[in-house]
Amino acid sequence: MIRWASCGAITIAAAVVVTSPLVVPPLSAQSLPVKRPTLTPVTVACPVFPATITPVRQQVDEANRLATLGEESSLEGDHRAARDLFSQAAALNPRDASLAYRLGREYEGLRQRDDAIRQYCRYLSLAPTAADAPQIAARVAQLLPPAAVTRGNDVVGAFTTGLTAFDARDWSSAITEFSQAATEDSALSAAVYNRALARDRHGDNAAAIRDLSRYLQMEPQASDAPAVQARIDALRSAIPSPGTAFALGLLPGGGQFYTGQPVLGVAVIAAVAGGAVVALQTRTVTRDTLFTDPFGHTYPGTYTQTQHPNLVIGAATGGGVLLIGAIEAALVAGSRGAGLAAPSAPGGTRSALLPHVGPLTVELPSLTRTADGLRWVFPVRIAVR
Repeated sequence: MIRWASCGAITIAAAVVVTSPLVVPPLSAQSLPVKRPTLTPVTVACPVFPATITPVRQQVDEANRLATLGEESSLEGDHRAARDLFSQAAALNPRDASLAYRLGREYEGLRQRDDAIRQYCRYLSLAPTAADAPQIAARVAQLLPPAAVTRGNDVVGAFTTGLTAFDARDWSSAITEFSQAATEDSALSAAVYNRALARDRHGDNAAAIRDLSRYLQMEPQASDAPAVQARIDALRSAIPSPGTAFALGLLPGGGQFYTGQPVLGVAVIAAVAGGAVVALQTRTVTRDTLFTDPFGHTYPGTYTQTQHPNLVIGAATGGGVLLIGAIEAALVAGSRGAGLAAPSAPGGTRSALLPHVGPLTVELPSLTRTADGLRWVFPVRIAVR
């Protein structure tokens, strides 16, 4: 006689009860807005100028005096002297856009194209809304080498296509296009930032963290730096820990639910439950024997014995699936956090992929024979920190 239906039901119910609290809630909606800067081949070709300090009054006065002398030298046709005077004035007052423009004109007059482009670009960075900014930008476009213009067009095209894909929620295409823009122009922080948002929405938390961190390195004084750092912290806390995934994987399907693989988790539960069902199958066997009475006489008789013919096979199957499931969960968690460094913490180091919320106690089920038969009990505890 085989009795297994009730045991199988108990196994599945126990597994579901144990693993159901482990389902990780989805991430909250991302709040960082996509960046849409106005890009042209000129803005791409122009370098990024660092912030400058405000000059004191004496520096401004001296810069104005040198600029007056430079203007006189320019009118006299001595462009080399004018260049040197405007260069000294610009060094004293780097925030004066007019000095950048005048210096650019002198460089251009001396046929020093690269220096002229740099100074015109500096003018555009200091006075982007000036009335003559469009004319200066057009002049820069004429001075730029054809290869630089081609590269600028490629960057603008890739970035614009990336925005179109982002708006269409085509995250893979957006990642590809923003990556191309960032490769063509390594100083384009907006491409790195937007790629991070696309990777965030695509579910690649580790890559999004790397891009957002790189953006903060490129733009340490950005006005949205606090919001970006907050998003990094939120993404980091949502990345599963390999050690925790393995520990929870010792519960049927626990590691899969923890790493966001519910379908595979249900499959692991079913496989472990199937192994338990096979292991708990019983059959009753009647055997012949000799009984001895109190007076020492023997006589033939029979007795019945309950056996578990598939105990080893079932236990090996269920245990193997459980171990493989735990290893798979740890590997998945490890791959999601690949490339992220674990920052040090006071008193030692810990993983940066799981927030420190104190010890996590996991209670593992075991099957124990009692006077009333086989029962599920939970005597083993594992503390994961």
